[in-house]
Amino acid sequence: MKRTLLILLLMTSMKISALSQSFSFKSIEQKIIELADSIQAKGPLDLLHIIDSLEKKKQPESGLYAKYWHCYALYRLGNYYAKNDLPESKKIIEKAISILIADTKRNSEDNVLLGMLTSYSIKFYPGNATTLSAKARKFYDIAIGQDAKNMRAYFAIARTDYNKPVEFGGGKIVEQNILKALSLKNSNPENLAAPTWGREDAYKLLITFYIREERLKDAQIFCNKALQEFPTSAQLKEMKKNLEK
Repeated sequence: MKRTLLILLLMTSMKISALSQSFSFKSIEQKIIELADSIQAKGPLDLLHIIDSLEKKKQPESGLYAKYWHCYALYRLGNYYAKNDLPESKKIIEKAISILIADTKRNSEDNVLLGMLTSYSIKFYPGNATTLSAKARKFYDIAIGQDAKNMRAYFAIARTDYNKPVEFGGGKIVEQNILKALSLKNSNPENLAAPTWGREDAYKLLITFYIREERLKDAQIFCNKALQEFPTSAQLKEMKKNLEK
């Protein structure tokens, strides 16, 4: 697997791609998400190329989001490798963490992502779950202190709590934080490179939570609300179909 990754990285450095020629921080979020969502079918080559391009970008070019998108792409790549190569996933996630930790000027979005990466690293260090969960929450709280209207911070808190085992107090603050996230606007008109992801994910997590709690009527209500906002979402359509069985 490591040899395959090395070959892919060498190929990306040699590849003259349309992705690099049309590289724009205004569309980078959509590109990363599309490539990450199709990675199982198409492989990681194009996502690796994006990561390589982002690593070479200078911070001022992106309006303070070069490191963010670099680390977000690493996060999605690490998630891909976690399925079949946990050591490689660990290396990728820890690289992203080290990049953000070293940044002394992290903004609210950076701290949310750092919290998510820290929470994700529980997968590699299950014995440190309590410590890592607390550390992730600290980054989320810092993010909210910087921007109390950052919906991704509340979503991340909810997801971390959802994934915490019930016997350790998990699941108690999922609903309130997702509802808070969904109550906030998801836009940053001052910087087109800023992230906008998370709203559809928040809906899906809330629906999944309600199903887990056997609150099927609430799950149906929010599934219908979600589909009003995201009518083309295949996952939401599948959720609605399953809820109607």
